[in-house]
Amino acid sequence: MTKKQIIFLGTTASIPSIERFTQSIAICGSKECVLLDAGEGMQIRLSSAGIDHRRVKIIAITHIHGDHVHGLLPFIESLGLKISSQKTAERYTLKIIAPLNLCKYLYTALDIIKVGYQDENLEIQCAEARHLYQYDTFITSPSREFSLIPIPVEHGYGETYGYYVKTEVKKNTLGLFYSGDGVCGRVCIEKLKVAKPNIIIHEATFLDYPMDRARAYESMHSTVWEAANLAEEVGASLLVLTHISARYRDEDLRDYVSRARRVFRGDVVIAEDLAKIPLNIIQI
Repeated sequence: MTKKQIIFLGTTASIPSIERFTQSIAICGSKECVLLDAGEGMQIRLSSAGIDHRRVKIIAITHIHGDHVHGLLPFIESLGLKISSQKTAERYTLKIIAPLNLCKYLYTALDIIKVGYQDENLEIQCAEARHLYQYDTFITSPSREFSLIPIPVEHGYGETYGYYVKTEVKKNTLGLFYSGDGVCGRVCIEKLKVAKPNIIIHEATFLDYPMDRARAYESMHSTVWEAANLAEEVGASLLVLTHISARYRDEDLRDYVSRARRVFRGDVVIAEDLAKIPLNIIQI
């Protein structure tokens, strides 16, 4: 049986490069995967990681910036082609969790391009993140390997969410929080103190020197200090830093780790495209 693992499909901020595509993370079990964000080129990274499109059952979108959503429609179109080529009666449902405006756009775009979602064997469902949060409702994958719920974060551009994901590992519940973009405010922190995630995957677009902090404030992103402080405050055991600005080089990434360790007492990792983290090694 395939062990549950996190696979980083894209780890840079804003503009993709050969080494780092824009934001997307797969969390996979023995039968299915959920995706957190769908940056440009996401399905290329899926193929490189050996993940069939049909294993993806849920895609959770944090906000409507292009580096988090530009891979969504191409993925759906490819999925439709794969489903229609099966020539079977098996029904497939793809659940998407997103801000309201993205759900509206998605249905309009799919209707215009007439992709496979109109096939009777493929259904696209878009759930509004706002409603799930307001009613404290988890979305659960078909085989019940994963459950997730949105939590509002502060990014300054309308609706923006992080996602808390829980799964069972070694007969214990393991929790993960992905911040998307922005800062985990008071409401978010209180939610996470109750949920007690073992893993924090947090955007750290900037280092935390004075000039970096100013840039983070202007663009409404986080610094490495904010990421590390959240992980320490909610008692996580692993902090993964992602959404790294392309302005930083290898020596800067080493600085990321050292500065995070000044605040956070657990393990610190810099995300890289196609890197994997087996969940069975995480302290629960």
